[in-house]
Amino acid sequence: MQAGTANSTNGQYRSNIASSNGGGIFKASGTLTSVGDVFANNQAGNDGGSVYDVSGTTTLTSSTFQSSSAGQNGGAAFIQASSVTIN
Repeated sequence: MQAGTANSTNGQYRSNIASSNGGGIFKASGTLTSVGDVFANNQAGNDGGSVYDVSGTTTLTSSTFQSSSAGQNGGAAFIQASSVTIN
């Protein structure tokens, strides 16, 4: 997602592979709301095995992160310069 708004409820983000960043979700800006999602077995070559987030607003509520990995930073999530709420 480059910009805008994305809402995900009870989604399944499993076994995704990104050569660079954000195996499950890549968010450059905008707003992301994740409720009850499962992020499992995702991989990123650089940062953010499941979620890569560099700007905007992100809310993660009752979401599960399992067995994801990244080559550099943030096996589960890489979050930088954003407003983030994790419940």
